[in-house]
Amino acid sequence: MCSSDLAFFANIGGTVQQCWDDSGRPNVGDGWEEDVFRQTKDAYGVVDTAARDRITKSVLDVVKEEKLRK
Repeated sequence: MCSSDLAFFANIGGTVQQCWDDSGRPNVGDGWEEDVFRQTKDAYGVVDTAARDRITKSVLDVVKEEKLRK
């Protein structure tokens, strides 16, 4: 598991934990995460966050530019 997986999951782990608390499922940090990350990587590959970030920055730049024009 890479550090970006852990960072991402740290951001959503609380929400996921609340869902499981409601349904009585396993707790975050019980060790099942490694298997989920591996299965997800096998199924979908590695997300190109650099491309995503470039696209997001471009959109934000256009929005900023449009706000300045008004």
